[in-house]
Amino acid sequence: ITPVKLEYEMLEEITIVVQKKLEGSPLPYCAFNGGVGGVWIDIGDKKHGIECLQQYLNVKPTQTLHVGDRFTSTGNDFRARDICCTLWIANPSETAYFVRMLCDGMDKAEAKAEVEADAEVVLPPSKREKTA
Repeated sequence: ITPVKLEYEMLEEITIVVQKKLEGSPLPYCAFNGGVGGVWIDIGDKKHGIECLQQYLNVKPTQTLHVGDRFTSTGNDFRARDICCTLWIANPSETAYFVRMLCDGMDKAEAKAEVEADAEVVLPPSKREKTA
């Protein structure tokens, strides 16, 4: 059998048909267009996985960021939008860029908190009120 390359739009149509056929399934699932790799069906979905991880780590949805590249209704990241903040990226280099940016921001926030904590120790209460 000779493999046939399906166009993106054909994969979208197949994904939509599969999603419709699986509606009402007792198992959580994710049918998605994997692009070059074809249409995939996973047991479970990103929402379920993220919820489990949030419970395990004892974090809230507002403390969670999901980075993904397929947030359309035929993508595997779609359900993540229901449970946390999301960042839509196009490729791995964008992921690396935003992770660096996030880490830099966290480092700056941590440094600022340390300076503010040190200032409270050094400044007497009367001085703190004037600088606030």
